[in-house]
Amino acid sequence: DASRPGRPLHPLTAFSFTRRLRCCSRREADSSALRSRRLFGVTSTYSSSPINSIAWELRNQGYETVAVHNHQRRFWRRPEAMRNLGFQRWIGVREMKEPRLIGRYHADSMLTDAVIDLLQIPEDSSPMLIFAISMQAHGPYGDQPRLPEDAVESIAVPKELQAENVRTLQEFFYHLNSADKELQRIFAYIKSRVRPTLLVYFGDHLPGLSNVYYDLNFVDGLGPRQQKLPLLVISNFEMQSMHDLPRNLAAWQIPALTLKFAGLLGEGVFAWFDLLYEQQNWSQEAAGECLTLACNALRQFQYQQLAGPEPGT
Repeated sequence: DASRPGRPLHPLTAFSFTRRLRCCSRREADSSALRSRRLFGVTSTYSSSPINSIAWELRNQGYETVAVHNHQRRFWRRPEAMRNLGFQRWIGVREMKEPRLIGRYHADSMLTDAVIDLLQIPEDSSPMLIFAISMQAHGPYGDQPRLPEDAVESIAVPKELQAENVRTLQEFFYHLNSADKELQRIFAYIKSRVRPTLLVYFGDHLPGLSNVYYDLNFVDGLGPRQQKLPLLVISNFEMQSMHDLPRNLAAWQIPALTLKFAGLLGEGVFAWFDLLYEQQNWSQEAAGECLTLACNALRQFQYQQLAGPEPGT
């Protein structure tokens, strides 16, 4: 049991390459805070005051909390936001070893190196939450510099693709292959560790390939905005069964799910999210009319968001 006293867990939470630089989506997933236009009129200002998050929750349980990103630290006022979200350390590209650009941005291999370095700590050290945000595969695509031309041009794409969009998809596939390699590196390292480790890997939306979507259809027949994004959970210990994993999962529910798989859900505000997974419609109108235990739990959680973390954390 990974939650057993004396056997601390190192959960590693990483965004996948499909995330774009948007101030709300990533932090929404980290904090479980909801934007005001979605539910109950609650507004969270990440850069001005502390707000409840998985980082604060795990700090209360004795964890060290670190956020790391292979990009600029100060973009979108991230130092203030990460501090208010409970992260004790915020590592940017300037603190990483051997910086190297691939395409428009720094290589995701730098991010993997940084994460592995962080996890190479003494066995008797405090457990750690690492919130890792990748960058290499960020768009726009089609004319990215610093790519190996032969490798990119040799990538096969569907014949239905318009000629002007071929290069766009080839560049994305090139970065996708790099992201897969870095995921494999993290997975191999996790398997080699003695200390229990959990990886939660996800992105908050599809990549910015609008013109490609016009040319090609998804296999399920649905449009781009109707697609569900994958969530990958990997551990080097035996987790509970994932057969009951909710199908209607929003990004802001991932922190509670992570704590649940880690055996660290406890009785705090995140425990309320167990009631929320079955809610099928999160529109503002539906939520306002909802009187179930799940919706009441969410309202209570949002009041906690306004109050911020527990005193003394």
